[in-house]
Amino acid sequence: MKTNTLTIFAVLFLVGCEVPELEIPRVQPVVQPEAVAVQPVEPVAEEVDPNEPPPVTVVPRPWTAKDPVKGKKSRAAGAVAASIGGARFYAEYENLRINIVHALDLYWGEQGEYPQSHQEFLDKIVKFNNLVLPELDPGVEYIYDPADHILKIYRPDVPGGPPAVAAPAEGAEPQ
Repeated sequence: MKTNTLTIFAVLFLVGCEVPELEIPRVQPVVQPEAVAVQPVEPVAEEVDPNEPPPVTVVPRPWTAKDPVKGKKSRAAGAVAASIGGARFYAEYENLRINIVHALDLYWGEQGEYPQSHQEFLDKIVKFNNLVLPELDPGVEYIYDPADHILKIYRPDVPGGPPAVAAPAEGAEPQ
């Protein structure tokens, strides 16, 4: 039996099997594309971030949580630092802004009126409630507007800008 098996294997080995005919695709030569004329790109004006507050001018505008220096520096760092540091300062300053509004409402509830000047605002709202106003950019100042009862910021002297037409209200003194 052993011999028969060996004989069959030997015959199959010597005769072999039929090799199938396979079509082998021919590789086509790579055609180099024609050179495309590159046109110079005009520089795009720097886009303004819609999440950033408007610039500070001689006309007072409401103070936001994104105005203090520390928050700006953190957001300018980019990537992870902007997310972590910027969020921390934004939360602190937004909390401070809400505390100021709440303190003004409580003052109005007690006194029946809002502070009449910037100095009264500093004494009766900021100092009385132990609030600390954060540092702003150089040349930017806080001003309390007794007309609409909002803490605002402004730049009293803008170099090359128009004269300060919106001067602080009478009795209001910049910090």
